[in-house]
Amino acid sequence: MRSQGSLARAVLVFLKTNPFRNDLPQYSPSLMVELPRPTDDSREILHAASEALQRIYRKGYQYQKGGVMLIDLIDADRQQLSLLDTAQTDADRQRSQKLMEVMDELNQRMGRDTVKLGMPSPGAAWHLRCANRTARWTTRWDELPILHTG
Repeated sequence: MRSQGSLARAVLVFLKTNPFRNDLPQYSPSLMVELPRPTDDSREILHAASEALQRIYRKGYQYQKGGVMLIDLIDADRQQLSLLDTAQTDADRQRSQKLMEVMDELNQRMGRDTVKLGMPSPGAAWHLRCANRTARWTTRWDELPILHTG
C-alpha cells in the first residue's frame, strides 16, 4: 500500500466457520473499524485489526477462515487534513512516516519479512498449513511454471 502511495481509512476484520459442516455451530462475524485518520502506518492498522478481532471473536467455534481488509483507500497526495491537526500531530505523522520508510527499506534490502510487527515464533502449532494451497502464479513470479522446450 505504501509503495503505491495509498492510505486506508478503515480496516475490516472477518471470521468464518465452515458452512459445509452443519453439525458444527455457525458464526461468521465481521467488523469494520474506522481509523482516526487515513494512514499507511502498519502499527495503527494492526492495532485497529486487533481491536476488531477482540470484539468479534467467540470461543467455542471452529473457525475455518479469517481475514483483514483495508477499506476506503485514498491517494496519499490528495488526503484531506483535519482542521484539528496541530504541530504535534504533524510531527507524529512525520515520525510515523519515517519509521515505515525505514521498515520498508530494511525489508527491501535484507529480504522480505526481515522486520515485521506482532508475529509469532516460527513453527507454532497453529501456523497456516499450505500443503493444499493452490499455486499463486498471478501474484508470485517465483511460482510461475517454467516451460522447457527440447
